[in-house]
Amino acid sequence: MKRALKEILTGINYYEFETLMKLQKKERVGALLGQVSLYIIFILLFHLAFLPYYDDAPGAKKMTLIVYGLMFIGMQGPSLLTIIIPSSYRYEKLLKYGSYTITFLGSGLLGANISLVLGEGLVEVFSTGPIMSWVRQNIMFSSTPSLEAFSILGIAYFIFLIGIKFSTDAIFTINEKRVDVESEIAAARKIQETINAPIEINEEGFSAVGKVIPAKEVGGDYMEWFSLKPDKGIMVIGDVSGHDTAAGLLMGMTKAAFDTEIKYEADPQKQLASLNEAVCRFSSAARFVTFLTANFNFKEQSITTCNAGHLPMLHYNSLTGKVNELKPKGMLLGVKEDATYASETVNFTSNDIFIGLTDGLVEIRNRSDEEYDLKRLKNLLPDLASKSSFEIFSSIQDSYTAFAGKKGVVDDISLIVVKIN
Repeated sequence: MKRALKEILTGINYYEFETLMKLQKKERVGALLGQVSLYIIFILLFHLAFLPYYDDAPGAKKMTLIVYGLMFIGMQGPSLLTIIIPSSYRYEKLLKYGSYTITFLGSGLLGANISLVLGEGLVEVFSTGPIMSWVRQNIMFSSTPSLEAFSILGIAYFIFLIGIKFSTDAIFTINEKRVDVESEIAAARKIQETINAPIEINEEGFSAVGKVIPAKEVGGDYMEWFSLKPDKGIMVIGDVSGHDTAAGLLMGMTKAAFDTEIKYEADPQKQLASLNEAVCRFSSAARFVTFLTANFNFKEQSITTCNAGHLPMLHYNSLTGKVNELKPKGMLLGVKEDATYASETVNFTSNDIFIGLTDGLVEIRNRSDEEYDLKRLKNLLPDLASKSSFEIFSSIQDSYTAFAGKKGVVDDISLIVVKIN
């Protein structure tokens, strides 16, 4: 009841500000333009209805224009302000009650104008005072408007309120649908954050730091570390084409399939072959997955990589000071069901560094439209050789962030750094 009364008296929805700020900017602008258009129609009808009575009463015309301005500021001002300056929404209560005050003031002046005209006989009784003399000179029309004029006013205001009601109801409908979608996306993101939990490992033989940074609410990157035995571990990193909700769903299914594979199959080549068959079954022709596995054997100081169309793993060799690419051949997952995969095994020693990443990192572009590329990352690694895995990870992040500048990052980014102690 309280909310309905405020809607009737002010012509605005009690929750308009909260609702508008939950819409996208284009939708907010559209909603506001619709309401402003209704307001202009109302003002034109009102002005045309009372135009004949302004001839001998310039003060009344001036006062009516003030009323127009006050009612527009009260009804549309806060919404317009939050669109132009979104940060102003933090003062939502001040905007809300300020708009009510201004709108009531405008409505009051409009009502006083009409009441004074209708109650001209009553005004005559008090017309000797200086206040009422000013009112008669500056507010009152020169003659009483006709019944037709007031009829047009009533119809115009009724149309205005009905239009506002429909427009705000439409805004609520859009917002309710958006809230439903956003809640589902938030739930999906929470699940994905659990799957792609940050990697922070500091064991006697190695340390590892890794993180997945989605470009949107839900992304298509996947990264995980499996500790199989005290002296063994598997690092996996994957990238589903696209970075939307569908990509996130396919990523989750791929992760579940790989979890099953490592329980029953130890051979990296057979793991990827079986994983590929699974992806081919549950993915569409328009979607594919790149995937990289790295099997560490810290006792034998060796690493075996197996690659399904993914970027190569980088290996900084501390003995030679060179950065090598570990890139055994293999087809993307989900393309050909009977695809086979090769593997590559190399030895490592203390202070060697391994880097796993997705293409979102190397495809970052700067203002000059240059790519960050893999070569830039390879040139960076020798200078970071003396740092810890955490420091290397942070340095790489700083490097590509500075490179992107204001252009920012547009794709999912996954990065893991493994350093042998």
